[in-house]
Amino acid sequence: MFGFDEVRAGDEALTSVSGLVLLGLELRRSGLSRLMDAIEPIGRPDRTSGGTIATSLCGLIALGHPDFDRIEPLRKDPVFGRSLGLKKIPSSPTLRQRAEVLFGATRGNESEADLSVRETTCQRAEGAVREAMTQMQRTSGLRPTPLPLPDGSRAMPVDMDTTVLEEWYGTKEGVGCTYQKVPGYSPMMAYIGREGYILDAELRPGPQSAFTGTCEAIARAREMSRAFVSATMVLLFRIDGGCDSKAVLDELEKRDADRYIVAHNRRGQSLESWLETARTHGIASTPRPGKTVWFGETHVEYGKRLRRCVFRVAVRTSEANGQQLIVPDIEVRLLWTNLSFAPEEVFVLYADHGTSEQFHAEYKSQCR
Repeated sequence: MFGFDEVRAGDEALTSVSGLVLLGLELRRSGLSRLMDAIEPIGRPDRTSGGTIATSLCGLIALGHPDFDRIEPLRKDPVFGRSLGLKKIPSSPTLRQRAEVLFGATRGNESEADLSVRETTCQRAEGAVREAMTQMQRTSGLRPTPLPLPDGSRAMPVDMDTTVLEEWYGTKEGVGCTYQKVPGYSPMMAYIGREGYILDAELRPGPQSAFTGTCEAIARAREMSRAFVSATMVLLFRIDGGCDSKAVLDELEKRDADRYIVAHNRRGQSLESWLETARTHGIASTPRPGKTVWFGETHVEYGKRLRRCVFRVAVRTSEANGQQLIVPDIEVRLLWTNLSFAPEEVFVLYADHGTSEQFHAEYKSQCR
């Protein structure tokens, strides 16, 4: 049995924020402070630079602090500033006011000229943050794992989907009724590799539809993926049916080498019509008594061109336990794709897209 012969107080400084040392190292590698200083230079000797504001905000986010006032006790903590390389830690009012200037907060009584200036500053700040993220990813040494394809080749999966960040308290800008009928935001997330590294994240207003802005998100994800993979690597985009639109498919087809699987939203097409299509063009199998499954493909004119749509149609006349159903249950799943593999193989490749829901949950648990 172990014990202590003597306990003495040392002169070491103890802190609960020592993990910020690693954050400060990554921020210095990313060049975020330099990029933000180019947008909001110090100017006057007593003025806090844009780099200091952005770095301080990163520190607050890393510690899980939800508001600007939490910076005040950290101003007295020498480890916070030293870890992040800050010579000066801004006060709460300064942090709030300068963050509003940098990141586009608006007021109702502003003129069009002032709004234009704010919008330009906000766009430059967003570009600086994305450039810093790309540099951070490039220097991190992370190498996402590609996905093996049925023909022996490989492709880098890029999973994109919207999720819901609930916000029940307060009246924050952008909070509204989401597609899950709860108040909050509807951010668009993009993950790369089988590990699910965050490639891009866009905070969206809660009421915004899933496909609005998705073309721009795809273009950003394609550009930012080059920090992880070479330009010759094939990207395999896997996107949920909420983003199904002609414009999204057009954007995905802009780069010939890229591949995609997008869930097709039936939007009013009847189950019975697809059952008839399955019986005509599909191959049937009976995995158990009372259940028949058809796999197949068809080409549909969508967006003034024929596109390949693979389908899986299942009809159940009884439950797995033998209980007979009064009305047969019809299940239809549809996928747009430019892959040439068999329909069953396309569905197997898309099934792993469901893992991104776990990535959502992990990310949101860190934001609470």
